[in-house]
Amino acid sequence: MIRRSVSAGVAVAAGLACLAAPLSSQAAVTAYPTAPFEVRYGNTYAVGTVTFFARSVRAQTSVRSVSSTDCRFVRVEALNSGGHRMYAGAYGDSPVVCNVDGTGPVDAPADVAGGAASVRVVLMAYNLTTGAEKALNSQRVFP
Repeated sequence: MIRRSVSAGVAVAAGLACLAAPLSSQAAVTAYPTAPFEVRYGNTYAVGTVTFFARSVRAQTSVRSVSSTDCRFVRVEALNSGGHRMYAGAYGDSPVVCNVDGTGPVDAPADVAGGAASVRVVLMAYNLTTGAEKALNSQRVFP
């Protein structure tokens, strides 16, 4: 009796493995194109990696600010093949950092067939006193 149940258990396990094999190959993760970026301005910077998805982009960023009033953030703009922002809302901003280092993702929509042709990563200044934003330096990144 034990021998029969062990044989049946082995047969069931083998059958499940055969069923799972095609499922796992279909569920394989698609590799999306990535590219590094490095944008510097004085003692401040934004560095990281952009990932290009079918209808969005994500920049994994590290941002440095060395002032408590002249703060920094990163703006990521999804661009068309002509180097222009794809549409008005095709950008994303990181949180503002002041006198610290910050990290995290910045997502920008690129909601057109094929997604963004490239991305502009912009190191931005944000003045806490006036609320003014200013582009300091940028880099265009291609997949």
